[in-house]
Amino acid sequence: MDKRLYLSLLLPLALAGCGGSDGDGGGGSKSTPKYNIDFASFYVQKTEKSSIRCAIYDEEIYYKEVDTSDPNYDPDAEREVDYREWVHAKKVKGTNLKVAIHSADGEPLNTYTDSDDEWSRSSGTLKIKKSKVPSNGYLTIYEFDNQGGYVNSVSYQKPLLSTNMRFSDFKPNRGQDSCITSGSNGPTLKDRDQTLEDGGDSSGQVFGINTRYQNFWATSPINVEAELDSEQIMATRYERLASDTKENVNETIQQDKYRQINAYKLFKRGSISNKPLEMNEIGDNSRDGYNFWYPPLAGTGSLENTKLYVKKGGEPLFWQVLPNNSDGIYGYAHDIGSRNYYLNGQGTLNSWGLTFTEQPEDVDTGIDYANALLDIDTPNRLAATQVVSCSTSETGACLQGYISGGEQDWDTQRSFIQFKDDAGREIRHVIYSKPQSMLPLIVFYWL
Repeated sequence: MDKRLYLSLLLPLALAGCGGSDGDGGGGSKSTPKYNIDFASFYVQKTEKSSIRCAIYDEEIYYKEVDTSDPNYDPDAEREVDYREWVHAKKVKGTNLKVAIHSADGEPLNTYTDSDDEWSRSSGTLKIKKSKVPSNGYLTIYEFDNQGGYVNSVSYQKPLLSTNMRFSDFKPNRGQDSCITSGSNGPTLKDRDQTLEDGGDSSGQVFGINTRYQNFWATSPINVEAELDSEQIMATRYERLASDTKENVNETIQQDKYRQINAYKLFKRGSISNKPLEMNEIGDNSRDGYNFWYPPLAGTGSLENTKLYVKKGGEPLFWQVLPNNSDGIYGYAHDIGSRNYYLNGQGTLNSWGLTFTEQPEDVDTGIDYANALLDIDTPNRLAATQVVSCSTSETGACLQGYISGGEQDWDTQRSFIQFKDDAGREIRHVIYSKPQSMLPLIVFYWL
């Protein structure tokens, strides 16, 4: 099983969408506002080509095997690509999927199949009047598998819908048309190497070229190798740790360790040359500094894998890892600009998972998160999610995962429901909604 593909197909995901209001589109247009929905099915293609016209949603590179016992074997030699696997998608026209409209209490109001007039068999697009979905109602995509005896389904509450939406099918390889050529194409990458100025210390530092997709690090400043696109990139010099080796310094486990940044340089691929790249030392500017990082106090929540990024005239680029649960020091360069630093991290808070990206306000003097998590209002989570009686559901039953509280501070709630009976039949349902402690169970009609 290809994990990359099938994890994407556990439920339909919006591949692309653009927002739209419930109005008439402006300019006095009298057209009826509609949701335009189509579907796509992922598939994997094995190829030796380095580029392809289809939209790329994921890729895996496989290298030719080498004989490590060969006397001429060079562990530092660039490995030769054998083939690549690309994840593409085809547009689905004829489909077994159904789309239902539900009221705010989960009552089924309308159900559409690809034989209905609203669903074009030639284009595969379903057009539904926005007025058909009531305020706080739901749009649901689902499929009943008669052989397996299970239902896959996903619902979106009306405030989360867009005018144009494309969803993935539940199963791969069901597209009847040619591949989709617009969407998430990968960049055109070129192999480049660049020698970095070492500042008089070539053995006590790690030398890197950080891109928006990947960081390329080496233990030598000579010809640091990287795969680069045409966007802004950053050369870096970091403190070398005792655990760093030539073989492991490019691995995630090493790049996620706390270490000091000593120098940097923002540049683009076109500036690559055969001369050592001159670096900006932290401290060249009198307003630079090594400032203090204070993580959350014990008992107020915890952060893991906390990192600083910089974004100046391009995509965010990795700057430095911060210590998880202990005080530390980070490098600050005034020329980057204090409002161009971004803090990214994840952790736990009151039994909830926490993921965040934000601009710290005081990066030029220190980042103090000692009490920051205390300002986040989280609902009181139950030990186990329960199905309880309620008066706000068509079925008289609701899903409750937490005690009401804190919902006003959040935008979206994702809930996963799985029911099984003694005969092995199963319902798997994901619901995206406005935050609410009592979520109605949604009713389906089998057609």
